[in-house]
Amino acid sequence: MEPEEMAKMEPSKVASDLMDELINYCVNAFDYYECMANAMEGLDKVIYDYLIPSGYRVNPEIEEAINNSDTFRDEVEKEFKEMLNDFWARTLAVELNNVLKSQYEEITDNNALSNSCKARLLKAYEKALEEFRDAIKRALQERKPLSKKDLYNWFTELGDIVFGGKEPDYDVSPDFVLDYYDMLDDNGKLEMLSFSLYYIDDMLHYIKQKLSELEALTNKS
Repeated sequence: MEPEEMAKMEPSKVASDLMDELINYCVNAFDYYECMANAMEGLDKVIYDYLIPSGYRVNPEIEEAINNSDTFRDEVEKEFKEMLNDFWARTLAVELNNVLKSQYEEITDNNALSNSCKARLLKAYEKALEEFRDAIKRALQERKPLSKKDLYNWFTELGDIVFGGKEPDYDVSPDFVLDYYDMLDDNGKLEMLSFSLYYIDDMLHYIKQKLSELEALTNKS
């Protein structure tokens, strides 16, 4: 293929097409997230271990360009990696929100707790969650992502307030977030933390509303 012909193929379009095919492939895999995580190994993994064996026919011109032009291949690989990082950043931010939601509901939906006890726990939880949010903001400002250990410590601190030493009961285990977060590069981690701020701010809004409601019920009784 001539250089001018390769120039007509946008690396971002090629990467986007491969990303679409990857998602379609992984949806039908035994473990969707494990499949998507393994794709982080690179284009060869996706094309030759996933797509071609499953019957997907890679455009011969694209395959030739990827195999014969290091520059084109590097550009496609770069675009593809950014798309994968974005996928995981958004996915993990949602799952972090699910962890927070489980913790919040463990307090608010616990019929064994009085309204005053719920309010006390929620205030402690709110304070810790605000500190977690501030730590994320500092990490984003400094362009230095929180480590896996940092996240583990925050999950542990928040969980201890909620579960009080009991075995935590989560719909989504924090381990899911921790393990997949650790495979991201720094940009992916920062992107995930940035998305997470929206969910944390949303949760803090719900907590303030619930505290106001509990205070009214406590005063009424």
